[in-house]
Parts: sequence; C-alpha cells; structure tokens
Amino acid sequence: MGSHAMYLKIVNNTNFDITKITVSEILNSDWDGFSRPDRNFQDVSIKSLNAHEEREELNSAAQSAYYTLHLAFSNGQRIDLRNDQYDAQGTSNRIYGLSGPQASSFTASQVAGDAHNTFSIYESVPTQTWMQGLADSKRLTELTLPGTHDSCAQIGGHGNFAKCQGLNLIEQFHRGVRFIDIRCRHYKNAFTIHHGIIYQQLNFNDVITICQKFLQNYPSECIVMSVKEEHDPNHNTQSFEQTFQNYVHNSPPNLWYLQDKIPQLGNVRGKIVLLRRFSAKPPSFGINVNQWDDNATFSHTNANGITYSVQDLYKVDTAGNHKLQQIKDQMIAAQNGPADTLYLNFTSGTNIPWDTPKGFSNNINPRLNHYLVDTPSRKRAGIFALDFCEEPDCLIPQIISYNTWG
Repeated sequence: MGSHAMYLKIVNNTNFDITKITVSEILNSDWDGFSRPDRNFQDVSIKSLNAHEEREELNSAAQSAYYTLHLAFSNGQRIDLRNDQYDAQGTSNRIYGLSGPQASSFTASQVAGDAHNTFSIYESVPTQTWMQGLADSKRLTELTLPGTHDSCAQIGGHGNFAKCQGLNLIEQFHRGVRFIDIRCRHYKNAFTIHHGIIYQQLNFNDVITICQKFLQNYPSECIVMSVKEEHDPNHNTQSFEQTFQNYVHNSPPNLWYLQDKIPQLGNVRGKIVLLRRFSAKPPSFGINVNQWDDNATFSHTNANGITYSVQDLYKVDTAGNHKLQQIKDQMIAAQNGPADTLYLNFTSGTNIPWDTPKGFSNNINPRLNHYLVDTPSRKRAGIFALDFCEEPDCLIPQIISYNTWG
C-alpha cells in the first residue's frame, strides 16, 4: 500500500492574525503516517498576510481524504473550512464555501492542482459597494481596481476574435469592476460602441445611462472610464472631442469628473472619472493619457504633470509565459512606484489565428489568480484590465483584497 504526497497551504489574507487552527473530522484510514492535517496543522497560528504550508501523505487506497479546519482569529471571530485533500489532484480556481459562526464575514479562494491545495482567506466585502470602506482621502492612484479591457465587446464576429467579455456592463459593476475601457466609433456626430470593425449593438448613450444608474444606486462607488476612438469615422460635421462634450452636456449634473488631475476618492464618489485617450484642444479636460504606445509597456507624463505607466502587450504567444511575466512586473512596479503615478495593467491578449481573447483569458486569468493568492499584500497594485473578468469567480475579489480599508 503506497501513499500520495500532496501539499496543503493556508494563506491568511486578512487584517487579523489566525491565532489557532484546530483540526477535526478526519479518518485515520485516509492518511499514511504522521503527515496529515491533524498533526501538522493542529494548533498552528498564521500572522496576517502570511501563510503556512505542509506536506500531507494520503493513503493511495483511500477514495477521499476529508478534514475540517477550525480557524480562530485575533478579533475573536471563527470560521470552519471542510475539504477533501484529493482536490490537489484536480484543477480548481474558485470561491470555496465556509461554515462556522462568522463564515459570512470571510471568503475563501481555492487554487488546486499539481498536488497542491491552497486556500486564501480574506474578509468578505460586498462587490456592489466595496469602495465604501476606503478612506475619502485616498487618491485614485493609491487604489487597486479591477477593470475590463474592451468592456462592451460581447459580440465576437467571425471566429470570436472581437469578443472580450462574457458579462455586460451592469453585471461587471455588480461583480466589482470599477475601470472600464470604452471604444467609440464617431459616426453621424454620435458614438457607437465598437471593437475594431464590429459594432457591439450598443451606443455611448447606453453606456452613460448604465453608469449613471449604477452610481445612483451605489453612491459610494466611482467608475474610471477610458474613452478611445475606434474604427473609421464617417458622416461627421464636428470633431470627436466636440461630440464627446455634447454627451457630457446632456448628462445628469455632476456625473463626470473632467479635471486633468488625480482626485481623492471622496471627491469622485458617484462620478465617472474620465481617462481621455483622444486628442483635445486647450483647455484640455479629463486625465490625459492620449499618448499611448502600441503593443508595449511604457510610461509618459502629460502636460499637467500626471505620470501614467501602462502594460498593454496584446500580441501574445500561445503559452502566455512572457505576457504573465509582464503582468507580474507591472504589478510589482505599481507596488513599489510613486503613489501619484497611475498604473494600468492589461491582462488581455490574442494570438491570431490560434488564440481568441477567450482562449487566452482561459490561460492567463487562473495563473494571475494563483499569483495573487500566493502574494497577499495591502500595497497598491494598480488597475487591472481583464478579459472575461468573471472567470475564475475568485479573481476580482482577490484583486479587491489588495486595498487598505479605512
């Protein structure tokens, strides 16, 4: 009778120490030797933003290997986590159910595969109102924001190479997205929403209305909106800038933040903050990020002294290893860079004709989530612009967890 070596890791991504772990509901016949949770996790403590990992030896004849961890925190709260360690033989990136007295106060993300089984535990935050707990004095550049690339691109065209999202805007906002990337074709003095040549059956009025209604219902939140001209203009008698200003003029009062300086969160709750990726005549408006290098990682400083650093390498190899490293490097740069620099990190990519945005996100999103789980922090990590942001379901909560509350 042999055994299988599999690793169990608990990441304490909360603001409280885990003062004691106790283990129960474990069968002797499922395990081999002394490498088992009731021996190597019993009475373990884990400091905030730290982890504990042990090798577990599973009896090869067992069909399952269940155990329950009881976690006690330094603030007096307690939760229970019951799991089958054989999950380590499969592949999983998901929100994992908890029980116990304060289970609703915490969330667990599970990353499993390659003989490893990892749980990240963090405080639960309602994704519709997650910005409510952030200090008004925080500048937008000091926040970690989940966002989407080509946020309205749900129609893919031939081969689905234009489809970047599985959720519509309001669904994204309810999931916690606070940065959106809007691509507008200038047509007949109006904006239609495009990804390349593909019309997304949506117009800019629709986008503004969706944002306005969400912010009306959740006034603690703000939306950072990048606006860029897309596809060929046609049948216009005015500039792109003038058409945009018409939309602003017809919007509800005080919906837009249009200054070219980084605001404090308290000044933009309930507002859309414009990142302007189109040219404008003086006096300019919006945070000007119009100087944008193609398929590159770059930094620029605009005329008003705002520095923005962007990783937007969208031409990728199928393996995605280089792109993943670029995402990690940009995240590390954000964590260690000046607090007043705006960091944007696009996780999106395609490799025509092999990888659609969906195919590439299936590769990169779980790997990014795994990296976030393994590197808990409260350091600002910048803005993440995701494709298919809902997969895996724990990715957005994991990004949100990088913020400091209060």
